[in-house]
Amino acid sequence: GALVLGALASGVVAGRRHRRARHARHAAARRGTRARLTVGALAGAQGAALVFASVGLNSFAPASFPQTASLTMLRARVGSSLLALDAGNVSCAPPAKLPACGVRRWEGVGIYPETNIGYHLAELAVHDPTIPRAVFASWPVADAGQGLGGNLNVFVPNVDTAALAAAYGAAFVLEGPHGVAPTGMVKVATIPASNGEAAAAMTLWRVPGAARFSFAAGPDSVSSSRRVGDRTYVVKVRAPAGGALVAHVTALPGWRARAGGRSLALRDVGGQLRVAVPAHVSAITLTYWPARLSAGIAAALVALAALLGAGGVALVRSRRGRRSRRGPLVASSGG
Repeated sequence: GALVLGALASGVVAGRRHRRARHARHAAARRGTRARLTVGALAGAQGAALVFASVGLNSFAPASFPQTASLTMLRARVGSSLLALDAGNVSCAPPAKLPACGVRRWEGVGIYPETNIGYHLAELAVHDPTIPRAVFASWPVADAGQGLGGNLNVFVPNVDTAALAAAYGAAFVLEGPHGVAPTGMVKVATIPASNGEAAAAMTLWRVPGAARFSFAAGPDSVSSSRRVGDRTYVVKVRAPAGGALVAHVTALPGWRARAGGRSLALRDVGGQLRVAVPAHVSAITLTYWPARLSAGIAAALVALAALLGAGGVALVRSRRGRRSRRGPLVASSGG
């Protein structure tokens, strides 16, 4: 009788331990499934945000950034200077091509905004879902679609005068085939269409005196400027008396200017930067690094550390569970 009762008791204990182990395994499996679903949902949401944040996707081609004779000619003439576009998208007055018109519409002149980066051409045109509203509001041409709601991710201003080009630091203007020659500019070349159609040829104009960096007044001058990487400009200057350097870049928080190891004062003048240059400075370095970018990187590192920590804890618990399941369920006893 004692042996039977002992066997029954041992069976009850073993059954309970087996049920607890099975319940623990099922609970761990459910937690793992929830974790995978959560990670998948977050990854899917992030991917959808990256794909749909903009207005469209660029076309595909067998070669990355295919080269043509027209592009080679344009790049050889323009170099590193800023290129503005004159496509006839001047106003949004009726019969305008709503809802995209004026500065919000690309008319096919030049290279589609941001794609130009792959061709090493700097265009006065932007395709970015984070364009500040101040960029649209600063455009000085009336009824050019600055105040329209929505579609804040394309900014392609029509530059058809030398005054407009100089105000934005564009040394060259590419005129589309609409047949209206821009005023105050000098013709440089006729850029044929890539498919050889003469009717679609475009005209390249030079803007006398226009440059991305220039002094507001006085005897000081800019001898050269070059872009270093994605966020730095190095400007060589002759400044015997010092003065104010006008940088035709968008005055967003995050710009810093240095010369000779010292920080220089920056001001926002009409949406562009003005740098206070001391006397006898020979080189100025302008660097863009917004504080929010540093905060975003820090937040991403904290999130990554949290994910790695959570994964490590789950791994340790899983190993402990496997070790406990490998142990004896019931202690053997002599009878």
